[in-house]
Amino acid sequence: MIDKNYLPVVGTVNSHRCYCSVSTPEPAVSETSSTSVKKRIVSGVQPTGSIHLGNYLGAIKDWVSLQDKYETLFFIVDLHAITLPYDVQQLSKATRDTATLYLACGIDTSQLIVLL
Repeated sequence: MIDKNYLPVVGTVNSHRCYCSVSTPEPAVSETSSTSVKKRIVSGVQPTGSIHLGNYLGAIKDWVSLQDKYETLFFIVDLHAITLPYDVQQLSKATRDTATLYLACGIDTSQLIVLL
């Protein structure tokens, strides 16, 4: 049985692994209340290479449209990237480059949280 609050790996494109999960915060009021609770989107990319068109079309483009409808948290999961051999300076640069590309693609930090 698949947990409705977790979606498995969306895909692996080149050396970036994209993960996506969706969770709904427990409502503080009953379901019949007029208060609406925004659903939460949590997703991230490992900065183990350069982001390319496949990453944009496969994940980041959707993130831009989702940020208006959901509470969103997007991660640059650099600690997950250290499970593979890595160069410290290269990983640091790739992390900064990934953050820059999030912003260039339309991720709005005034509407969501980007975690490094």
